[in-house]
Amino acid sequence: MVFNSLPFTVFFFVFFLLYWFVFKGNYKLQNLLVLGGSYFFYGWWDWRFLFLLIGVSALNYLLGISIEKTENPSRRKWLLYIGLLQGIGGLFVFKYFNFFISS
Repeated sequence: MVFNSLPFTVFFFVFFLLYWFVFKGNYKLQNLLVLGGSYFFYGWWDWRFLFLLIGVSALNYLLGISIEKTENPSRRKWLLYIGLLQGIGGLFVFKYFNFFISS
């Protein structure tokens, strides 16, 4: 979905109306709408990578819950490092790996 296309305009208009007028003040529903809208927008581009995005966001969500519940500071740091490594590592592999290999 290109930003200057008619489908994006329709998507943005519907999303904007839902976010600001239908779910106004209900932060949990607004967050779910943003998550669902992001998945839809990303899946419109290529649905095969959508499963990767869902997996990455689920892992980060679970790591965040684990960090919150853990009282041991060193365990918290390790969970944070796992999340950072996963995020930066995934970005490196999918965005920059071919660039460094071809250079």
